[in-house]
Amino acid sequence: MTADELRECLDALHWSHRELARTLEINLSTVQDWVMGRWPVPPRIAAWLRASAAALRAQPLPKDW
Repeated sequence: MTADELRECLDALHWSHRELARTLEINLSTVQDWVMGRWPVPPRIAAWLRASAAALRAQPLPKDW
């Protein structure tokens, strides 16, 4: 997963760097390193983020609730 793809997934999920760190129970600095491309996103986390973002894109929040 590239840093750009990570940012796209976070945008799709409406998550901040802090929210991802909290969800994964990791340091915010680790997420920031991923976003800046300094460290690679672990493959299992990358797959989970891709699937989560794809699911939300396929079933977006309703606008008329």
